[in-house]
Amino acid sequence: MNQFDLNLWLLVLTDAQVTLPQDIGLLQTLYAFPNYEATVPELAAIMRGKHFVTINGQPHRWAKRIAKKYAVELPKIGYWNLFFDGYSSVDGFIWQLTPDLITALERTGLSGDVRLSEAFLRAEIDVFSEGARQVVQVNRYERNPDARRACLAHYGFACVVCGIDFEQKYGELGRGFIHVHHLVPLSTIGEEYVVDPIADLRPVCPNCHAMLHRQHPPLSIGELQSRLQV
Repeated sequence: MNQFDLNLWLLVLTDAQVTLPQDIGLLQTLYAFPNYEATVPELAAIMRGKHFVTINGQPHRWAKRIAKKYAVELPKIGYWNLFFDGYSSVDGFIWQLTPDLITALERTGLSGDVRLSEAFLRAEIDVFSEGARQVVQVNRYERNPDARRACLAHYGFACVVCGIDFEQKYGELGRGFIHVHHLVPLSTIGEEYVVDPIADLRPVCPNCHAMLHRQHPPLSIGELQSRLQV
């Protein structure tokens, strides 16, 4: 039986046969929390439309796909142990990403590159309209789902750099899967800002997203397009 280490995680995260978009979404949501940890109800609150029962069962289904392909020995108590360290607290049972999985997310460019601040976790998100556009008041570390939806409604789900559309490439499996890139890096702005989903955000695939952030400050969309080898 194989045992999980960083190299195996790098394979698993980029294997579309075993790692589905919703699996990456769960990891990215947990990655965004302070200390990479949260309770399942907290995850459900951020992952709008997801019920905590669904989230609880997701690691089980994912672990079985991984074990089948990679001959991994699964934990005997709770398949979530494959992905998370866990401990009880006054807030409930905590899931925390394992160090190897954190590193693998970052090396593959699948971390989402966003952290939720403690202030955001205690605050409500105000969404308001300004003309025909939707403007979202957010904390600086948060990728707001309403801003994401507005961006994708305008630009669609194809990467603006390389043009890949995951639904066209992978069928139903790839529907709705795409990263959203902030043209102004979140780390460079103040405590609060107003994001215009049309002017400030762009849909990009995970590979192009990682390449945009290969240097600091990030490359512009045009700069990366000029380096793309067709």
